Amino acid sequence: MDGISPYHLAVGQLVGRYLDEASGDESQQEAALPQRDIEGLGRALLQEITSRESATHPALHTVFQKLKDHIRETRSIAIVVEGCLEQLQGLTTPDDLLEFVHGDLAVRVGNFTQVDAPERAAADCSSIMGMFLRQCTISFDSLSFEATCQLLHSLQLYLQEAGADPAHKGSCPQWMSPPVSDPVLQTPAAVDDRLNKCLAQAERQLWRVPGAALDKTADAVQALAPRNAKASLLRHKAAMLRSDFLQARDALHQYFDLSSTDGVEVPVGKGPHPTPPPSGRFQSALLSLGALHIQCGHIQEAMLSLNETVRIAQQHGDDVTLAHTLAALCHLLASTPPSATHPLVEPTPTQLPQAAHHSQLLRLLRRCLRRARQLQLPHLVAFAQLALAKFALQHHLQPPSAKAQAQDTSHHKDRALPATAAALQEVGKLEQATRLAAAVPHAPNAAGQGNPITPWPPGANPGFAPGAPSDPFSGTHPVFRQDSSSTQGASAEAVAQLAGSAHLLRGAAWLQNGSRSMAVAAASTYLRCYRHIGPSEDVCLAYAQLATHALAQHGYAAAQALVDEAREDYPHCESRSLAMARLAITHQRACAHRNVHGALQAAANMAALASPTDSTHLELRQAAAMEAELASAEALIVGDRHEEAAAAAYDLFELSQEAGQQEAAVRSLLLLGRVHLCAGAPLAALPHLLAALHHSSTLHFGLLHAEAVVGLAEVWLSLGRGHALRSLQQLQTMLPCILAEGDGSLRARALRLQAECLMINISSAQELTSHATDVLQALSEAAREWEELENFRNAAEAKHVAALVCDATGDSAGRNKAAAASLQLSQQVHPWISSQC
Repeated sequence: MDGISPYHLAVGQLVGRYLDEASGDESQQEAALPQRDIEGLGRALLQEITSRESATHPALHTVFQKLKDHIRETRSIAIVVEGCLEQLQGLTTPDDLLEFVHGDLAVRVGNFTQVDAPERAAADCSSIMGMFLRQCTISFDSLSFEATCQLLHSLQLYLQEAGADPAHKGSCPQWMSPPVSDPVLQTPAAVDDRLNKCLAQAERQLWRVPGAALDKTADAVQALAPRNAKASLLRHKAAMLRSDFLQARDALHQYFDLSSTDGVEVPVGKGPHPTPPPSGRFQSALLSLGALHIQCGHIQEAMLSLNETVRIAQQHGDDVTLAHTLAALCHLLASTPPSATHPLVEPTPTQLPQAAHHSQLLRLLRRCLRRARQLQLPHLVAFAQLALAKFALQHHLQPPSAKAQAQDTSHHKDRALPATAAALQEVGKLEQATRLAAAVPHAPNAAGQGNPITPWPPGANPGFAPGAPSDPFSGTHPVFRQDSSSTQGASAEAVAQLAGSAHLLRGAAWLQNGSRSMAVAAASTYLRCYRHIGPSEDVCLAYAQLATHALAQHGYAAAQALVDEAREDYPHCESRSLAMARLAITHQRACAHRNVHGALQAAANMAALASPTDSTHLELRQAAAMEAELASAEALIVGDRHEEAAAAAYDLFELSQEAGQQEAAVRSLLLLGRVHLCAGAPLAALPHLLAALHHSSTLHFGLLHAEAVVGLAEVWLSLGRGHALRSLQQLQTMLPCILAEGDGSLRARALRLQAECLMINISSAQELTSHATDVLQALSEAAREWEELENFRNAAEAKHVAALVCDATGDSAGRNKAAAASLQLSQQVHPWISSQC
């Protein structure tokens, strides 16, 4: 034994239970096992101890399954399992673990020189069980305290994977319960129905349960129906949850091998594009394999699978498969950098690789939307519309041609918000239409075949070309389904999930255009209406968006509460969006406390989320890299390391230019201007801020435009008293937007700047008295904002200035109150800051 693990603790507990039962311990008389079951338990443990010579250890439910092979009575195995889980779940602290090893395992090893009978039932120290317990004790005693804590954490995860959550003893998701014990579910139809529910729920609650629960359900189903293909599909999803590509690929191959003869009825010779069953099944398998490679980041293998799918589909005239392949190719290009794929069309000599990549993706998305409408594939129509809207949001999509631009009557130069609004409206109509079509029962026609009843008048179906058939599922190919009703339900559910994603996309568009309240409403709408049908990644993204907005407007406590709620709902979550939100909270709090080391550590953790080996999920990787550079620059500004901060800002600008994201580029310009301002060079900051102001105004980046106005106002004020009026006028034009939609830091900066602009032009005590109310109100609001952000140093400075203003106006009571508040805030500053003051 190289080291002790949760598996050894579980087997050690079972050994102790066997010794108690074999010796007839009085404490176990109430739940005593029959003699034959005691002997079976001993044989199972001896076999388990002697057979474990590899570095990997089985899951806990696998150990219990082996016990069932040797213990006959169900009551006996239930007693053993419940006793093991109850004792292991009670280990919640390192002290509990220490007491368990020394008080329950070590005392069960008999000594050669021991004369008196031991207090607990013990095994001979030279026996197999005795040697095992001695090895466990010695391995545990060699652990450090940190390693003991890690062992305790691993034990809790080990129990959770077995379906025994220490926080919810005995709890197991209802939809994951195996259908073995229910006699009603012994029929193939009932087992298939249960599997359909499990597969649907697995898509939505993938991070709420461990992958072992999916394997457990698949084992139970295979025991009932060994030829059921959907059990292999469950294993495929469990393997993807563990990022095990080899097992996921094998399960996918097994699924198509078993489902090739599952009764898929393909009407050969009927319809516009007849396809024989074997070739259609092969195309579907290639598409699924390509999607697996895309998810695992195998770009070249994915391209090979998709190219082969296109070749076979073209040979058989399968337009539906070609449309799905085109959508998969669009997803691949949108998720990978230009260097990872070869261009399908040679770029022009004047085009950069990034521009050629984006131009190619845009053409493919428009072609995908056109083909999906022609073939009546509602889920692909919704996918293409949302992908185009997302492209417009990230890359400032212009009208496709001069003719379309001439016909456009909108006064907005930016197309992001109208594009997302139109996509949300069209996908919403598609959602209602597909749900109605899937809910209508089938009526037999003259030929005895069932066709869905038209849910709306011919030609009135939304999202499709004029004059198209009224049935939104008329283009669904029989290769991808077993019957029409199941396909319609699956397509309707896919459109409903995309409709929920449209709300998240529109929330991002609202935030980009300067309306944080509307962005909060969009994310809240998703969590309220779509979380029960949406995938886990989208639900976590909605939580992350709300946490970001709460951090900006309500402080760290509200944001942390939302992140904790998401982690509680999805304990096995690996969402980068939630991780970024959590690190953003840590970073901003460290910056407010002027803890430069902590802020840089949080920025480094953000950069770690942007793994360079991740070939897919380009958007998440780029977002993590950009946020890391931004956080690093802000931390360096706090530490007065301006040259390094400027270098980080330049790196952010290069990243944004490479990704083609204008919003990040404007953010980097604002950051450069802020670096020069903090370094005492306002004239050097002026060109960066003017460029940011121009681009944010042209692209309708509302909050970035407000931040640029505040930065320019600070520049004008720093140039002298003669520019104070101009600075105040610029600030007052954006002050309503800043106070309503800006974050706490921006509001505090604007309010302090307003007070400084009012005070710099005051030349007499009479003028100070007339403006004192406005100045004190602005300083008080700025101090309150900084105090909520835990920036006690700036809050104390604002209160100190307020005390000076009150003293100059003769308000002794207000002066004393402001001075006391300033002193109290100064005492909350950390020691390393107090030593510098």
